[in-house]
Amino acid sequence: MKSETVRIFDSPELLAEGFAEFFAEEVNILLSSKKYITVALSGGKTPLKIFESLAGKLINSIEWNRIHFYWVDERCVPMSSEESNYGNAWRVLFEKTGISSEQLHPIYGETDPDDEIHRYEDAILKYVQLKDGIPCFDIILLGLGEDGHTASIFPGRLDLFATQDITAHTVHPQTGQNRITLTGNVINNAARIYFIVSGSSKSGIVKSIIEETPESELLPAAKVRTKEGTVTWFLDSEAGKEL
Repeated sequence: MKSETVRIFDSPELLAEGFAEFFAEEVNILLSSKKYITVALSGGKTPLKIFESLAGKLINSIEWNRIHFYWVDERCVPMSSEESNYGNAWRVLFEKTGISSEQLHPIYGETDPDDEIHRYEDAILKYVQLKDGIPCFDIILLGLGEDGHTASIFPGRLDLFATQDITAHTVHPQTGQNRITLTGNVINNAARIYFIVSGSSKSGIVKSIIEETPESELLPAAKVRTKEGTVTWFLDSEAGKEL
């Protein structure tokens, strides 16, 4: 049984602002007792709104050079592409922070994915501490697809929650686009997992996952939980309207 914490905001803008403030507070609490922390970011439109908020009034409230940033997944495209999760995060947020390049650990989507998963695994192991022999991120941010996928773990790939691998090469089932993703094994070993979801098109799947309906059993996002069995959902009112 999972323990779910749900926070619902009245609009996508308030969701982004509210989570950005929460994130800044959480980071500062963690940094009060650690030399540095590790965070894995997600892509998509909703995180970009959060990055915009962090790049605004909160930009001086975080010690950026004490955070190692990774990405939960990436499309196999160049960083200059509008589809690049890293590229978008750089343009919207990191370019404005003055953060050292040593703190940013992108996935190189333009390289061969079967080679890149091994290079990225090494990059993770360099700074992310192990817990039970598995990398343990301090914070992981996740999105939710309308098909129930999260990161780039799609329906039909629940094996990625059982593998001992840290990273994996996956393929988008509709477009055939190559992706690189953290595995469910690593995601679930994080200390804190936050789903951030907006839009009415996600409301049914949010309800199914949080209420643990039989239909949710085959959905990757329903398999996400920390070892303590908890996950926190940040929703706008449209995504949470069926709860």
